[in-house]
Amino acid sequence: MKPSNLSIDMNSHSTGTYIINHTSKISNRGLVLAGKILEGAISIGDLIEFRISDSTRRRSITGIEGIRTSNSTNGNIGLLILCENDDEIIELNDWEPNNEIGKIFKAD
Repeated sequence: MKPSNLSIDMNSHSTGTYIINHTSKISNRGLVLAGKILEGAISIGDLIEFRISDSTRRRSITGIEGIRTSNSTNGNIGLLILCENDDEIIELNDWEPNNEIGKIFKAD
């Protein structure tokens, strides 16, 4: 499924919120949004909607993993997302989200 084929029922409400702290490119896998679930629950196949450079992006979540660091007890979660192409992966990898809030929706 390509990102452009994803849709959200505009009458639906978000099922969760996620704060995006930073992004990372994972070779041969795509891009990970790293952050925390603020509210609700997130599942593989859900959609995350967030703003970057005055535009709204809506991407499918294809993987979810816990992120652990040696000095961290904060429970960060990584969301692997489906990007449109390599250029978008590079753009998002260079992006500084500054705690951007992502809204989570169930896919149609």
